[in-house]
Amino acid sequence: MDDNWYPRLVAAIEADGRSKREISIAAGFGPNFVQQMIKEGKQPGAAKLQNLLKALGPPQMFYILTGIQVTREDEEFLKVALSASPRVKARMRDLMLEFLAGDAET
Repeated sequence: MDDNWYPRLVAAIEADGRSKREISIAAGFGPNFVQQMIKEGKQPGAAKLQNLLKALGPPQMFYILTGIQVTREDEEFLKVALSASPRVKARMRDLMLEFLAGDAET
């Protein structure tokens, strides 16, 4: 996790579509927790961050922690890939690397 996670957390909260109050409650906090956290610029501790990430959902969690945006298609792909056996995962990886190498040549 890089040092830019907190601005991404705030951006994800702002873009969520729910109110800060709703996100606070979904994360298991008092109704004003998120609003006060942002207003005061305070970073949540590990346990509170974990609750916020769960409330925001896997795509936002990945973005906040890594800075990489994940689309619904990406999420579906990852679910399928993660459910495969180790042997199938290895074959999928090799096949994807072949496709990528072919794209680089053209």
